[in-house]
Amino acid sequence: MHTIAIRHDTKAWRLQVWVSFCAAATLCAIGLAWLPGRDLDRAFMVMGYMFCLSAAFALAKFIRDNASRPVDTPLWRLVVWGGFFLAMALTGWGLVQMEINPAYRAFLGVSWLFLISTCFTLAKTLRDAHENGLAETAPSRHRAGRCALRANAAEISSFRPHQELLMICRHRFFTPCAGTLRRAASVLAVSLVLAGPAGAQSSISDASALSMLPIAVSVAAPVAILSTGAALSVVTIEATSTGAIWVLARASDGARASVRLVGHGVAGASIAAGTVVVATALSTGWILSAAGEAIAFIPNEIGRALLYNERITR
Repeated sequence: MHTIAIRHDTKAWRLQVWVSFCAAATLCAIGLAWLPGRDLDRAFMVMGYMFCLSAAFALAKFIRDNASRPVDTPLWRLVVWGGFFLAMALTGWGLVQMEINPAYRAFLGVSWLFLISTCFTLAKTLRDAHENGLAETAPSRHRAGRCALRANAAEISSFRPHQELLMICRHRFFTPCAGTLRRAASVLAVSLVLAGPAGAQSSISDASALSMLPIAVSVAAPVAILSTGAALSVVTIEATSTGAIWVLARASDGARASVRLVGHGVAGASIAAGTVVVATALSTGWILSAAGEAIAFIPNEIGRALLYNERITR
């Protein structure tokens, strides 16, 4: 396997970056503190310098985030670039309009540009150190993800969807409401249909079983709809270039959820409109099963963190 070496900044470079930034900030502070003129002019320049500093950090982060591919919205792009140019223009206008000695104006201008330049350099150095740290810990995160997959595979082999449905039906059976009784009877009928195939389903012993399931990359629905034992019916299935989009409806109240799935097995899954699926909660997400067979995995926050990956570049 080809290993890419991670290049770290030297201590001398990090020292130079921090010393330059601190020197620029100190020079700006001295120039503003002894700025001749009215207090209003001094307050305006302080706000302008702080505006430029924050806008420069935001712009540096935006450029780095979108270096490989666009990830931010066009409106945020407009806010970042517009904020930076507006801060620079207003500060430069205030510096030119102030009635001060030309030498003092030149000192403020050079220290201001020095601060903006060192701000971009410091932002790059900090981002490089952060990404190098992520690259170094990637193997340990990968091992932790494999352990979680083994644990989830064991949970998949032990769960029985019809048992969860029977618990819900038993809980709702005594509710003094005719509509609820009818819904419980419907869920009970579905559980009896699922009970036979579920008993014949063999246990999953392969630890990579979960990784072969289609993975949900986005879910447009309240989290409560994926409560353990919820009976969901497939309303529509729309094929995409990377997988499929399922629209699911809960049998109890008709609440709907849109789930976008990706993976090698999603195209070949024998799921059609009208199929009844059951959601079962795991430590890292939810398993969707049909006829006692796991068909998809919806990760939660922990699951998405374990599924995280990134390309390491020089």
